[in-house]
Amino acid sequence: MYTQAFVLVDHQKINVSFMTISQKKKVFHFFFIFFRIFWWGDVNIPIELKGYLRKRGWVIDFLNLEPRIFFIDRYAGFDKKYRKNIRVICSRPYHALFMKNMLLRDDESSLKKNFLSGPDFTVLNGGEFQADPQTEDVTSKTSINVNFSDHEMLILGT
Repeated sequence: MYTQAFVLVDHQKINVSFMTISQKKKVFHFFFIFFRIFWWGDVNIPIELKGYLRKRGWVIDFLNLEPRIFFIDRYAGFDKKYRKNIRVICSRPYHALFMKNMLLRDDESSLKKNFLSGPDFTVLNGGEFQADPQTEDVTSKTSINVNFSDHEMLILGT
């Protein structure tokens, strides 16, 4: 059961869909954030929390079985006021190299200092592992999911 509301973030009106985790405790989990620029339809499809958590488990299980894992800590956003610490976890060297080129670099000591409290956003890239289209909430072997509440992105089957 989803409820829709509008909230203001940085003076922008954002449509938020959230679902109730516990009716008794009135606990809400903000799972989907619908920005006006998203085109919901055949390509961008909302997913329920249980489907997202299932896919997250697949990615983590896949990465745990890989002999080599790459961790890339970099920044997104040139303006330091809005800059985000991004951590990419992947198993393919070319994904790691691609993300190193896409995100902003810094010297090792600054990265260590700025990532002490963890990343602002994490990308879990299990691109070699394909999603199962026979599973609920899965429509193809390729699946890219963004969870703005937990600041995570999952990549499967790319």
